Amino acid sequence: MSKKILLALLGILISDAALADMLDTREKAVVAKKVEINQVNAALGQYVNVKDQYFYGDQGLIKRNQAFFTQVAAWINNWKQGMELADVGSSGQIPGAMVEIETLIRNQRIALDSLIAQSRQIQNIGADSISQAEVVTMLPINLLAEYPGIAEGVAQYGQALNNSVVDIRNLAADSIAELEQIYHYSPRALRAKMKSNLTARGIPVADALAKFDDLILYEAEIEPLLLELESVENAIDAYALEFAWFQATSELERGQLLCSQVQAKINSSSVSSARAQKATQRQSSLCNTMVSLVDGLSNTGLSKAEMAYEYGQMNNFMYAEQCREVESSVDCEKLAVLRGISYDSVMSMSDDELRFYELGWSSLQKAN
Repeated sequence: MSKKILLALLGILISDAALADMLDTREKAVVAKKVEINQVNAALGQYVNVKDQYFYGDQGLIKRNQAFFTQVAAWINNWKQGMELADVGSSGQIPGAMVEIETLIRNQRIALDSLIAQSRQIQNIGADSISQAEVVTMLPINLLAEYPGIAEGVAQYGQALNNSVVDIRNLAADSIAELEQIYHYSPRALRAKMKSNLTARGIPVADALAKFDDLILYEAEIEPLLLELESVENAIDAYALEFAWFQATSELERGQLLCSQVQAKINSSSVSSARAQKATQRQSSLCNTMVSLVDGLSNTGLSKAEMAYEYGQMNNFMYAEQCREVESSVDCEKLAVLRGISYDSVMSMSDDELRFYELGWSSLQKAN
């Protein structure tokens, strides 16, 4: 082969290699650009998802916040109307007024506990929203540099949404602190108003005020614990109806500890003997009922494995229906996994595995 031909061939090879390198560089640039586009699109899609589901959705922050403050307004109005109970015109009206005042204070405590639970839900949804929006707020703003402002704009949308979420969470949390103060001082305002009215009418106040003080002490020290005990008893009742053995027994352990705490508080409290006796009777009834409910569950003739499987099947249909909805609050991927566990597999599980299986079903409903 002549030297000229050899040089020509070498030149062709070099040109081909250079062209290949150039094409490879361009291809890498195209791939990199597609990655950036996909990253921005994913962030934008997540922003829309978070906004639609966590912020504006049927179970989102906006609607929950509106419902929360509607109930807050009603709760405050109940106190305003309750102040009229202090307007007793004669000594004969005092016993009846005291019964109504006691009912008012108790109902307001129950309503306040409900508001506290709603506030916590708002906190949880807000935390989930911020977590889900991280892919948006942490989006590098230098992506798609040839189109200035696009990536930065998406990130700013996410941050603005997060700021609104934080404002809603803080407002709900701060409101609870204020409502606790209102609950603390409102009965004392009622007492002061009653004393003023009775004194103005020349009616002896010592006995009425002593009863009022006894009521305030009882509602502050004992009634909240009894309400918590009632909540535990209600939870055990619900678990027993669904054959949720592990959750029922876990709640019973908490309830029995609370039973001891309630009785100790009654024994150490300075409330009247009459109130202490009624509180003890109520505590005893609740504590005995909790034990009876779990005993009844253990006497169904079902094994722990059979109860766990039955619990799963009872929830299966409900959750499956919810997963057919466009906007579901159920963890449908976890549901698919649980539905794939066979009867025979459940029957062969250990207690720890059965507890995990049961709790898996109970955790399908997302915090919302």
